[in-house]
Amino acid sequence: MTDPRALAAGTTVTKRYTIEEPLGALGAGPIYRALDAHLQRRVTLRAYAPGDWAPSDRKRFEADIRKATPLDHANLAGIRDVGTDPALGLGFLVYEPHNGVTLSKFLARGEESPATTAVQIMHDVAEGAGASHWAGLVHGEIHPGTVFLASSEVDRRLRIQLLTPGLPAAAAAGAKGTPAARYAAPEVLRGGERPTPASDVYSLGVVAYELLVGLPARWDASVVGTVAREDVAIPLANEIRPEIPVDVAKAIAGALHIDPAQRYKDASVFALVLAHALDEAAMGPRMSAAFEGMPDFLRDGDADDADDAPAVAATGAAAAA
Repeated sequence: MTDPRALAAGTTVTKRYTIEEPLGALGAGPIYRALDAHLQRRVTLRAYAPGDWAPSDRKRFEADIRKATPLDHANLAGIRDVGTDPALGLGFLVYEPHNGVTLSKFLARGEESPATTAVQIMHDVAEGAGASHWAGLVHGEIHPGTVFLASSEVDRRLRIQLLTPGLPAAAAAGAKGTPAARYAAPEVLRGGERPTPASDVYSLGVVAYELLVGLPARWDASVVGTVAREDVAIPLANEIRPEIPVDVAKAIAGALHIDPAQRYKDASVFALVLAHALDEAAMGPRMSAAFEGMPDFLRDGDADDADDAPAVAATGAAAAA
C-alpha cells in the first residue's frame, strides 16, 4: 500500500488525477494539487488509507459522504469525486477546483494581519462549518490545513473555503501525533468521546486565536493540561493585542471553553457571535475594503509565490509569550 503522505509529483490516481504538488498534511489525510485529465482543470485531491479505519468508521464514512456531497455553500469546498485506487491501495476525495492556498501557508509567514480581516476569515470558516452542522455532519478536522484562501472566479474577491468534511470525524479528529492535534478539542484528545459540533467550535476558536495573536509557545503544554481537565489560563486576545475589540476576544474565549457544554452549540452560533462582535465594534464598514485588496496574488491560479502576497495571518505576537 502506498503511503498517502508520500505521493510524488507525476503519480496518477485512477488514471485520471495526476499529482502536481502537496498542499498540506497537518491531519489524517494529506492534500495535494492535482490535474484532472478529463476536465483539464486543477483540483484539490485528498488521499487516505482506508485500511487504517475501524469498521465503524467505514460505515460512518459511507453515511457522511451521502450527506456531504450535496452540500452547496459559498464557504465550503464541495466534494466532486470519491473513489479508491486499488493499485495504490488508497482512497481519495476530490474537491472543486480553486486557485488558492491553505491558511497554514500564510501562518508560516509569521506576519500580522488586520484584525478585521482575521475575524472576517474566521466568520466565513464558521459559516462553512455551520452548514455542515446543519446537515448533521461533524467536521472533526478544522485547522489551517483545511482552510483555503482563494480568489473568486467571478469578481476576484477573496473567497474563504473550508474543505467539506469527508473523512470520518472520529478518525480525523483523533489523529493524535499529527500537527492537527493542537487544534483538537480536549474531549477529543482524551479519547472515548465522539466529536460533536462543540468540538468543531473549539477548533474554530484555536484557529481564530492563532490568526489574531498567534498561539503561545506553551500552547502544546496547555493542550496537555486541558486533556487532564486542568484549568489552564489562556489570555484574552485583546490582552496581547489591545486593538482587538473586547467583544471579539470574548467571543473567541467562549469557543475555547474546556467544558463543551459551555461552548456555542454549533459553528453557526459562533459565526453569529463573531458578526455581532464586529458590528458592535463598528468594524463592519471596513471589512469589505480589507478583503478587496487581497486577491491580486491569487489570480491566474498562481498562488504559490507567497513572498509577493499580502500578509493574512499572525503567528508572532504571542509566539514568544
